[in-house]
Amino acid sequence: MVELVLVVPLLLTLSLGVFETGRALYSNITVIQAARDGARVAMDPKNTTAAVVLSVTTTAAPIRVYNGDVVVCKGKLVGDVCNSNTTGEVGVSVTYWFETPIPWVSNFWGGGPLRLQRNAYSQVDS
Repeated sequence: MVELVLVVPLLLTLSLGVFETGRALYSNITVIQAARDGARVAMDPKNTTAAVVLSVTTTAAPIRVYNGDVVVCKGKLVGDVCNSNTTGEVGVSVTYWFETPIPWVSNFWGGGPLRLQRNAYSQVDS
């Protein structure tokens, strides 16, 4: 019985850490896919910025990506900043703040929410 008392907290801690790491990786993959889907929709010049944002938020449906976290740029994106000097290219940036309810897990990345930001680019169809 003493062994069980010593081992259960360790196994529970390990299990929660693995679970939260999996959730963070899933969120990252979802953000990547949403950015790619937004770039795919944005390459059609007939689609508006609202259509691109709707596509991104729909693709990222399991997680909450808000309209303000999506940047659509008719040019090259550098972080969140749009450089519209380039022609024939469109960029989509998606930002998501991953939060875990387990405080010690967030200490692995410095504490607080983890910022997941991904950019995707596409050539504009003529």
